[in-house]
Amino acid sequence: MLVLMCLFISASGPCKIDVTYENLPIPQSPFGVNVSPGNDPSRVKAYGPGLERGFTNQPQTFTIETKGAGQGSLSLAVEGKDILYFPNM
Repeated sequence: MLVLMCLFISASGPCKIDVTYENLPIPQSPFGVNVSPGNDPSRVKAYGPGLERGFTNQPQTFTIETKGAGQGSLSLAVEGKDILYFPNM
């Protein structure tokens, strides 16, 4: 049997994870984990003329700021008719 566990830890810092089977600790349990602060998507800001209006056959420019949002990956999805997307990241 394989069991996948997913934990959501709400505070950063040292943490202890106890794993038991039939009420007995498994080898190496408890596990010490140092929890790092996660990310905060609410801190990401996007602004600029390319998000306010658009013109055909012209570059649409805008800025995305991730300052203070923490570690994470930024992705962009573009939907519409006849769009050419040239990522410059």
